[in-house]
Parts: sequence; C-alpha cells; structure tokens
Amino acid sequence: GSRAGEYAVHVRQENALASGVTAGAGKALPIKGSPFLVTIRAAKLDPYCTRADGKGVTRTEAAVTAYFTVYGRDRFNNPSQGRDLQVLIDPNNRIPVDLEILDAGDGDYKITYTAPHSSGLVRISVACDG
Repeated sequence: GSRAGEYAVHVRQENALASGVTAGAGKALPIKGSPFLVTIRAAKLDPYCTRADGKGVTRTEAAVTAYFTVYGRDRFNNPSQGRDLQVLIDPNNRIPVDLEILDAGDGDYKITYTAPHSSGLVRISVACDG
C-alpha cells in the first residue's frame, strides 16, 4: 500500500537512442537533477478506515470521566492529519455531557467526556470534514 512521507524519486529515460541521445544508447539514463524529493500527503479521511477504540465508546459509569480514541485514516490507512473532527454525545434527554477533543497531530484524536449523572444509553457520533 501507499504511505505518506518523503521519498526520493529516481527518474530515468528508458530509450535514450529513440530520443536522439547517442551516449549510452539502449540504456536507461538518469535525468538531470534526479533523484527528486517528493512529499506524499495522506488522502482524504475514509470513514471505512477510520475507527474509534477505547472503553468509553461502549461502556462507562454514571458521572465518571470516560476516554476513547478516534484513529483518523485515509483509504491507504495513512494517518489523516489536520482534519476537522466533530464528536457529539447525545445524553438522551439527560443533562449534557462535558466533552473535550485533543488532536494529537498524528491523525489520532483523544476524546474525554463525563458521562451523565444517571444511567442509560447515550449516542456517540463522530464526523470529520463535515
């Protein structure tokens, strides 16, 4: 698969004779200035490769601080950095929860929230880039 990062790309001319170059005819010749430094960036966030993990996603206790991590990834499973992440925790007709999102800067987001003071289900929604 593809990985984001910096790569040195070597560019060669395969058939030097066909383009009128006689020195090294029939050989692959490097192009002047090669290798070139190319930066590959992560693609757009892919919802099928992004996941949330941690105890706070599935279970916590009333009025207790819970945690989970959202791992933002592109279609090649590269960390997708610098994206706008929204997290909504719907307390289902109870007092809203306190929520904090910490962008680790590497495609991971640490989510901290305080559960409602009474037991019951909450709905956790995560959206990125709208």
